[in-house]
Amino acid sequence: MGYGDIFLTVLGGGQEIGANSYLLEWGKHNIILDAGLDPRSSGYGALPSLDVLYNKKIHAIIITHAHLDHIGSLPIIFANYLYLGAKIFITKPNVKLIPHMLMESVKGIERDLIPEDDRYYYHQLFDRDVLKHVKKSFSAHEYNTSFEVCPGINAQFFPAGHILGSAGIVLSDDNYVFVYTGDINNKDQTIHSGCQLPNLNHVDTLLIESTHGSSSVGPEFDHEAERVRFAQEIQKTVERGGHTLIPCFGLGRTQDIVVMLSEMKKEGLISQDVPVYYHFGVTAGVNRIYNMFPNHIKNKKDADIDSLCTGFNGYGDNGSFKSVVDSYPEPSIFVLTSGMLARGTPAAHVAKELVKSDKHGIFFVGYAAPGELGYELINVQPGQSVCFDIEQQHWVEVVCSHIEKFAFSAHSYKHELLSIAAQLNPRMAIWVHGDRNSTMKLAEEYAQHHDAISIAPGNRDTIMLRAGTKKIHTHLAHCRAVIVTVGTSFITNYTKRTGCTISGQDIDITEGNLIGFIRDNFASIPSLSAETNCLSKIQLLSSDFLYFVCGDSPEGNLCGSLLEQIYRDHYRCSLVTIDGLRPDEKAFNEKGARNLIEGIADIINRHGGNAIIHATGGFKAQIALATLLGILFKNKVYYLFEDFTDIVCLPQIPMDFDYQSFLAHGDVFFKLLDGREYWSSDDIFNKLPESLQTCFYKDNMQQKYILSPLGRGMYDSLQRYITRKSKSIPITVQGESSLWGAERDSLRKILNPMIGIIIERMNHFSELIKEYEFSSIGLSGGTPAGRVGEDYLEFIKKTNQSLTYYVHHAASRKNLIDILTIHTRPGTSEYVLKMIGKRVYP
Repeated sequence: MGYGDIFLTVLGGGQEIGANSYLLEWGKHNIILDAGLDPRSSGYGALPSLDVLYNKKIHAIIITHAHLDHIGSLPIIFANYLYLGAKIFITKPNVKLIPHMLMESVKGIERDLIPEDDRYYYHQLFDRDVLKHVKKSFSAHEYNTSFEVCPGINAQFFPAGHILGSAGIVLSDDNYVFVYTGDINNKDQTIHSGCQLPNLNHVDTLLIESTHGSSSVGPEFDHEAERVRFAQEIQKTVERGGHTLIPCFGLGRTQDIVVMLSEMKKEGLISQDVPVYYHFGVTAGVNRIYNMFPNHIKNKKDADIDSLCTGFNGYGDNGSFKSVVDSYPEPSIFVLTSGMLARGTPAAHVAKELVKSDKHGIFFVGYAAPGELGYELINVQPGQSVCFDIEQQHWVEVVCSHIEKFAFSAHSYKHELLSIAAQLNPRMAIWVHGDRNSTMKLAEEYAQHHDAISIAPGNRDTIMLRAGTKKIHTHLAHCRAVIVTVGTSFITNYTKRTGCTISGQDIDITEGNLIGFIRDNFASIPSLSAETNCLSKIQLLSSDFLYFVCGDSPEGNLCGSLLEQIYRDHYRCSLVTIDGLRPDEKAFNEKGARNLIEGIADIINRHGGNAIIHATGGFKAQIALATLLGILFKNKVYYLFEDFTDIVCLPQIPMDFDYQSFLAHGDVFFKLLDGREYWSSDDIFNKLPESLQTCFYKDNMQQKYILSPLGRGMYDSLQRYITRKSKSIPITVQGESSLWGAERDSLRKILNPMIGIIIERMNHFSELIKEYEFSSIGLSGGTPAGRVGEDYLEFIKKTNQSLTYYVHHAASRKNLIDILTIHTRPGTSEYVLKMIGKRVYP
């Protein structure tokens, strides 16, 4: 039985927490594993790399659980890429949870909670009709039952122990076993049992999350002692007559904490009469869904969450949030969204009130990312101030000293993740869904103690797992792509040696004729064609991937197929047939030239730029375009003229992408890329010069423009270009500043050398930065929140043409905070923010 190749491409979640999504190409079938969206980003940056899916049809989607970073782009992938009749495979609780969680986004659009200027292309797909069709495509399954996702590919969900309905999945055919954990937790929570790993004879590849890969929590950690400490802090707050705020994610963490509080009351750890409140909205619906699935809860009686707490609506008729201190005079516990204390959420509104008094307590029980309000509060010192409303610059002095973090994560910690991987014992472990530090640490440590390949790929990286029946587990960026342009010299040489003419009637040239010709002349392979002659002149590596790029004429396709047959026993080979690439003026102009450019660029991108080009075979235009692409992407290009005795490596010439054109039209470029003002995308596209229009595809199905492979190559090359460039950027200092003395004309004159080092490093992006503006604002009380004694920048806000940061440094004056505003070229601030980061250290 023949087997297809297997590739895994990281669309999102590579060395980041963000928009988790992975493309699994299994033979002829394309399977999406999770379809997340990064709720902390916007526009193009919030989505997985969906441009990789262009011209692909998705035959199945598998969703592991209903958190937004795993389902947020589901409506987009469903509407634009899912093959007609294909299914979305989920566990049974997710039949209810996924629509409920996505409906919150739909309601946000309907209520105009997202201003029109902040809406992106994908927001139009958060629609009730789209959601209705998504639900019709659900195929729900119980844990540990086998089902078929695509012909010949079997699957089985197993409990992941993260939240209600969370699952890992095993995918297999008769030759290969692939396991994806989703978000996994191997320890019991209050309401959820830990994961139950499948009993497998072997695992070829394990795709495993890494959220807590940098955690300091080790095997010696006493979870029960942490639970008691949590109860003690709550009880102390009650006895002080204060309120307790516990920021929680609405799905999973809220329900677990509510049940934990109920148990603490029964055990006498906290007062039995202290009420527990949650905020209406997403949490109320999740509570009802938990009650529908008591068999998925550790103790069935705990499924009735609403019997253990009381819902309330904190918003008044005028839209402002009511005072909980005034509304609830007795000590109470508030379990509110969001878990990271995102600004504007119920938890943030309550925190703004509670931080003003030392009798209250704010206790975090989950992850809070840098840049989020929760992260700032965890690191705040009493007497410092925190900005609760960035747009209005509403600062509040923190008086409360009872702000704590507790280790109650629904994810496995580092040692537990390594243990899970060891139990499954894969030939290859792929660490994802964690920041760079976490994924790299886990990959390195696992490789040190196990006889397995262990890697931490980035976004857009592709790993080949199987070639036919051979399990190879190869990161394509580590393998050279040998791109060979293919003509019809096989046929030309055949006719010369046999005395036949192509146009005559002497003989019908068939594949059989040419195979016989190859067999008869196998001892002199180089002489068979221009392509074999060229390949014979260089040292091919055993790890090379050979791509034979041919036209779509019968003759061109036949010659490409023969080359693949000659080399496939010794190298990994692929035939790439280009639509419209033939000596036909109309076909070549309309699609052949563009498809050739995109086909070669796609191969180069797929191998992370590790490629060479043999531009010998094919007609002149084909050779010329391949040569130009090689020079543009900085790849070696080889050429062999028929009268040459040796191959020529063409010299690099000073040619590059049109960066100046990009910088001049950056605002339009990013508006089109992000899908802002998507209703007028054609008009926006037409504002770009022709050189930049080639960076985009028009997807008529989506009515959206997406990056082409050439555009992706330019986008990546731009990052390298900006890194190389550095120049003096104008500096303006407005008013009083503790960073500057009398001389303010150079970064070298800045009083804090560590802050100077940070800003000097930003000069790498000088082509996009127009000015550094320093200023300061006075605070009503205290100094700004931050890590005492550390020098760093903390992101505040972004506009279309600027980024604003707090400047934390040892010399900060009481009641005064230094501000740095980075003025960027129009439309490029989002890109610069991604490059610089939200929290920047020397």
